[in-house]
Amino acid sequence: MTTIEAAVADVAGINAFFALGVGGGLPLVEHLKSDAVIDATAKRLLTLDRRVAASILFQGVLARLWSPYVGLRATHGVSLDLADARWSDDGVSVPELREGPRFPLGPLVAALPWVSPQVLYGNAASALAGAVGAVARARPGSASRAEALGRELLAEGPLAGRLDRRGVRRSCCLYYRVGGICGDCVLTAVR
Repeated sequence: MTTIEAAVADVAGINAFFALGVGGGLPLVEHLKSDAVIDATAKRLLTLDRRVAASILFQGVLARLWSPYVGLRATHGVSLDLADARWSDDGVSVPELREGPRFPLGPLVAALPWVSPQVLYGNAASALAGAVGAVARARPGSASRAEALGRELLAEGPLAGRLDRRGVRRSCCLYYRVGGICGDCVLTAVR
């Protein structure tokens, strides 16, 4: 087992969101654009509103991307190349395990042009904060590195300003439309 394989196996032990497969699957952009996937998500959420389904689908996919990325960087110092990440029934996979840049958000947001980029980038920021929190709780010795990485990533590009200093979203993920409220909900935050 290579060092990167060992790191991936170790991080997968945090929880299912941190698991990462190798090979197979559909490119993430294609997965997000799939009418069948969005319709299945809408059915699970008991809604006819495809915009809500797409938003929640996007948040879930981003949680599965950020989790191994943050986990590997914070606990092993490995920056895994997720640029060609794919989706399978088991979650996120990559063609091969190698170090490289993190995944580009722009193409993933562009896959859902009928959902506001404000919503989608807010979902990405929220998913990132969730991954940071999960690493900090599961691996206290890596908490400061995870938190520093989260601050760094939330201060740059399209994620900058998506959460307030308390970690509350500045946009709504639309989950309230199916009867739920997120832990970082902008609608219920005390101002």
